[in-house]
Amino acid sequence: MRSGMLRDYMTIEAHNGLSLPSGEPSDRGWHEYAGVWGGFSDQAGNTADAGGGLESAEVTSTLRIRYEPGISPAMRVRWIDGARVRLFVIDSVINVSERRETMLLRVRELGPASNNPALATLPVAVGVE
Repeated sequence: MRSGMLRDYMTIEAHNGLSLPSGEPSDRGWHEYAGVWGGFSDQAGNTADAGGGLESAEVTSTLRIRYEPGISPAMRVRWIDGARVRLFVIDSVINVSERRETMLLRVRELGPASNNPALATLPVAVGVE
């Protein structure tokens, strides 16, 4: 794989099992699994009325990374895009040609963190180059 295609540094995070009283995963329950270089390509996007005059956006993308064992759809991707923290849910993991060289992650972003108060308070990693 050509390294020029991998220009964005991101973190793959795994959940440690902590949940809210409602049973949903707690944002404090995520920890770093691996730091990887990758490249995004947007596939599709749509918007929907979230009620109260707010609009919700969903963007589906493909993320290409070097092979990293153990990545699964139970994990998520955290990407710092300038001053914004963007979170992506992993929908599927593809080991290209089963050669353990390249992986394609089908990911879904549910709106920017700036529009979601729960995501806007997430800490930004310091010292990532």
